[in-house]
Amino acid sequence: LDFTADDIELFRVSMTDGMADYLGVEEVAASMANAFLGLRHPHVAAQDLVQKAASMWNRDHHNSYRDDIAIAACKFTEVEADSRNDNENNDNNDNNVGNDNDGSDDASKDEL
Repeated sequence: LDFTADDIELFRVSMTDGMADYLGVEEVAASMANAFLGLRHPHVAAQDLVQKAASMWNRDHHNSYRDDIAIAACKFTEVEADSRNDNENNDNNDNNVGNDNDGSDDASKDEL
């Protein structure tokens, strides 16, 4: 199989241990990947995963206890190279503000 950069989709999923106790990483990743690839809406996929884990907790603990169950997911989109460079330049300029090496006159610092 030959792949190009256009064939790669990146996403990140984070889940609480309450979900991980009952759902495997592969199941969660596959469900969210299918959602991000357009087979389902990501909110629906996430809601289904939360409900599935919650029902398993309720079954095993007879509705007496349930750990926190949450999921966060995002799909990474391509950023234009020029705008990435502009943001990096702005970030670098911001990092120099208030820095001892910002080129300001050292004599004025000693007067304070």
